[in-house]
Amino acid sequence: MIVLKTNRELDMTFDRLIKTMGVPVEWTKHFVVIGDYLILQGRVRSLFFNFESKKVITNVVDIPITEDVVQIEDGNKVCNVLNLVLYAFGKWGVIHGIKVEKDYAQVNALFESVLREIHVEPGYTRENFRFYRDNLRINYEDVVQIALESTEEKIEDEGEEEEASQGLWHNLVWKKRMSSFIKTETTFEERQAGRLGNNFYMVGYQCPICRENLHMVVFPEGKEFKIETEEGRVLLARAYTCEHCHCFYTPRPKKLLIEGDVYDMEFLNDLRAYGDYVELLGNHGDRVSNYNFNEFESERGQNSSGEGKAAIENLCDSIEDLSREELFRLENMIEEGFYPGESVKALESTVLRASSTRKGNPLPREEKHPVKESPKKPEGSGEKEISAGTGEKRGVVWEEKEDVEEVKIPKEPQQVNPPEEEKEEIPYETKATPGEQAAAKRRYDAKFGVLDRLSIPQMKELRSQLEKETKLSWEDRKDYLDRITKKEQEKKLNHIRQRAIEGQSSSNYGQIMKIIKELEGEELPLDLKEELLTPLYQRRKTQAETEVAKLMANMPKTLERAGYEKLKKKLSGYPEADLSVYEEKLMAAREQAEGNEIASMMRHARTGSRQDLSDLAERLQSRGFAEELIAPHLEKINARIRQMDEEAIDKICGNPMSLTEEEAKQAIEKIKNGMFLPELKTHALEMLNKRLVKIKTDECELLVSKLQFAMTEKMRQNPRHHFYPARKVMMQECTKEELSEIQYALDTYGTNRGIFEYPILVVDTSRNESGKEGMILTPEHLFYHTMMNAYDIPIWDIKGLKTSTGLLNSGIFVELKNGTKAKIPYAVERSELKAWGVILRDFIRYLQEKPDSRNVSYLAKDKHETICCFRCGYTYKGGNICPKCGYKMNQ
Repeated sequence: MIVLKTNRELDMTFDRLIKTMGVPVEWTKHFVVIGDYLILQGRVRSLFFNFESKKVITNVVDIPITEDVVQIEDGNKVCNVLNLVLYAFGKWGVIHGIKVEKDYAQVNALFESVLREIHVEPGYTRENFRFYRDNLRINYEDVVQIALESTEEKIEDEGEEEEASQGLWHNLVWKKRMSSFIKTETTFEERQAGRLGNNFYMVGYQCPICRENLHMVVFPEGKEFKIETEEGRVLLARAYTCEHCHCFYTPRPKKLLIEGDVYDMEFLNDLRAYGDYVELLGNHGDRVSNYNFNEFESERGQNSSGEGKAAIENLCDSIEDLSREELFRLENMIEEGFYPGESVKALESTVLRASSTRKGNPLPREEKHPVKESPKKPEGSGEKEISAGTGEKRGVVWEEKEDVEEVKIPKEPQQVNPPEEEKEEIPYETKATPGEQAAAKRRYDAKFGVLDRLSIPQMKELRSQLEKETKLSWEDRKDYLDRITKKEQEKKLNHIRQRAIEGQSSSNYGQIMKIIKELEGEELPLDLKEELLTPLYQRRKTQAETEVAKLMANMPKTLERAGYEKLKKKLSGYPEADLSVYEEKLMAAREQAEGNEIASMMRHARTGSRQDLSDLAERLQSRGFAEELIAPHLEKINARIRQMDEEAIDKICGNPMSLTEEEAKQAIEKIKNGMFLPELKTHALEMLNKRLVKIKTDECELLVSKLQFAMTEKMRQNPRHHFYPARKVMMQECTKEELSEIQYALDTYGTNRGIFEYPILVVDTSRNESGKEGMILTPEHLFYHTMMNAYDIPIWDIKGLKTSTGLLNSGIFVELKNGTKAKIPYAVERSELKAWGVILRDFIRYLQEKPDSRNVSYLAKDKHETICCFRCGYTYKGGNICPKCGYKMNQ
């Protein structure tokens, strides 16, 4: 079991997740990881995520925390491992309020990029989420442990530095949503002073999530920033951000922010991506005003309302003629940067003064939480309900909160008659005769004559009798009760002083602590409590040092580790004593005991094989020795293991860049199945994988060029023929549109390909040109799919290929070595059928002539003219900074 304490970023993320899901969990800010469970521990109910069954449940379970709690530091790799929950369970659709639009292959690729830095392979499917390391399955708890133990050092790859961690992938498409933006009163000077930096200035609007003030950037007129949204491309005149939630907001075209109809972009806990995007927007913004609303790029220059073009000076000159709606809209346009700063500074007070004098503002400005039910207006009052905006029903969309109650202001009662003079109220009036009162007084005088000799319980009994007595006058009874109270306080004080004296004279630390706690809990005047406790505190310190000195004097010369831990536990019970003077003695005893035990283990251990060394290292780490004592021994053991592993890997791989394809595949299998240090195994597999990718990419590119050249000489270009852009795919420069038909065909009937078996040509014969039906040609197979069935033929099983152009039975027929024949799909006209058959036959023969172990040279490019951003996938030319998301490390 692993227990983690959240940091600020994860706290914000998972608090928001719990609110989004609407589950009754009061989170304690602790993660508990057990097997394949991630548990958000609650005070009563806890939230469970199961990666094996993909279930999300809450349950009342008492989780005993016996492990040390690990504080998650900012930037720790375990943050990304915990954030996998959002994407994994969001894609499964079991977290209400979170939707992941990527397909499973893309999500799995995302997880692979996150887990690659800790050398873990994801296996994310529709049924479960499993993890593998060194080809062995591990559970989620193991993944978290690996992330905790992983260092932050970057491994250099033979002269090339690895890219910095890319974090989670961000699709920079702004989402449409409705939100509530509460507005607070701010002045022009306050907004200018509250700078975020990068041309972002504070505004009066509050973030709908955390209620902190937003910051706004305005883009100059004619230089509006272009973004992608769910509704198409939009030109931004202004944008807003919350530095606490790492979110961006901007109104939809022709809208104001106060109306709540916005686009948003969330970066959650990816501070690097958020900071880059702030800088990108800030670089395009300026300290200017812009009278334009946001608008769709396709509508630029069309139906421009020009609402903001009217100078604010002209509007203020005729401010008395403005309706409430127009005045409210003008006030918010000032806030949102539609008018120049100098004009706003001079005239904002005029607008605010006019707004405050109007009755019935369209939207309340000072209510932070609107009531659910507003009081009904009397019929015929002549007032109409008005929304923000002109000509349409627009306004603030109030945030729904279950705990918002109706605010009712009680009316003050009206005084009709002046209040009568108040009379002193007497608790009761005795009905006893004077004789009975005198007798009762004599009886109680006799009891009070011996009051000094009564114990506290007897005094309580006497008080109880007095409170029930009805034959005494009210004044006499009150006098007796006051005398009892005074006497009780005297006895209590004497008891407290006596306990303080006992504590000062005690020679037992535990007894002194007990008396101190008693006195600290008593309700006494501060000066008296200080007078009693000060000498007790001094006595406690003296006694603590005395008992610690006695413990250390009786410590045996040879101390076992168990005895050491027992002694340390006892010493921790004396926080007032100065233990620093004994620290050196304790550490020397511990080092001697553990050093002797470690030396004995090293002398008698077997070290002839790698397994022997691994077992020895595991035993050293499992015995609980001090890290500084076993570190030199582990370093020597690991150095020897590393040397043995390097020699074995070098023997398998040799020079990876000179291996043939078959040699590289055999080396991968040997290393995967072998026992090597994880970092050496990962590094070797990555080098071999890169080698195979380069070999197969180059091979595919050469084969595509050869086939294209043969077809160009004898056939016209055919839109139904799709050649695989292997190098563009490897460089991630290929768009979805370029690969749509190819990918559909591969996913439909080309699924039996090998991991490095790239297609050369896809022939699409489907009616809707989707790639669903047709033929795929690879260096190893010929796949084809008709309306009803799908087949694959190994290239080496093909005996020949014949073409028929007859009226009744035209087509291309493949003859196999076992004597069977198959008709394959084609997408050429009858006039080109024969030529296509000859080209395909010759090309298949060429493939059959080339051996599996052929060595294809590869010339790697150091730089690329076309760059594909590692964060958002945007393709551009020139420069290191992505113009879409602001990422700075693309070279």
